[in-house]
Amino acid sequence: MNTQRKTTDGRTWTARFLSMIAGAVVLLLLASPIGAGSLLDAKLLTPRERDRLNRQARENYDKAIGALDHVDVPSAIRLVDQASQLDAEAVELHFLAQRLAQMRARVVAREEALMFYDVAEQALERVAKIKDLSPLTKHRYEIQKAFIADEKKKLGKREEGRAAFGDAFRKLYAQETYTEGEGAAGEGKEAGKSIVKRSNTGESRSGGAAVAGGGGGGGASAGAGRSEGRREGRRGGRGEGGGRRD
Repeated sequence: MNTQRKTTDGRTWTARFLSMIAGAVVLLLLASPIGAGSLLDAKLLTPRERDRLNRQARENYDKAIGALDHVDVPSAIRLVDQASQLDAEAVELHFLAQRLAQMRARVVAREEALMFYDVAEQALERVAKIKDLSPLTKHRYEIQKAFIADEKKKLGKREEGRAAFGDAFRKLYAQETYTEGEGAAGEGKEAGKSIVKRSNTGESRSGGAAVAGGGGGGGASAGAGRSEGRREGRRGGRGEGGGRRD
């Protein structure tokens, strides 16, 4: 029964945990409609675009790719941004710096998020300074700029949603821990009662055997007394009979 109850409790906790995670995803999506995104979504430079970079920008870009390979995201963003500053005409490099910084801003806390949004906006401004941009590039610039502005407006709501989720998670975790503690204590009490009950039953049986043994001893003593009385009576009778014969 205890094993079944533990299995049921485990399934209940798993169901609640999954529900909680689903709620967190909803909160985060509501706070940021675009979604946090992934660095894997960022389009890196093509070999041709890389080769067009000046030497210093290319070196920083290569270091940034190495940092990404080692999952050192902050260093990768910093190096790409430096590369972007070193080559004013590298349009795709500017957009890459903007994209990486913006994705990072979506997953960090408020103050750090604002810092990365600033990096993204500065990268876009470098795009705007390039002369003779194609209509498609200008449209892309406007869209990305609008995205960043919208996300910054919703930053407060996003932080509130994350804080609410954190509070809900802590409360649920504390409740589950307390419930499990009570269950363990209850099982301990039941086990203690069972041990005491078995102990008392054993003592009662032992006591009954002792009393029975004592009663048997008393009966044997009484029987011995009666037999002794009979022998004394017989000896007395013989003595009286002998006297009459004389």
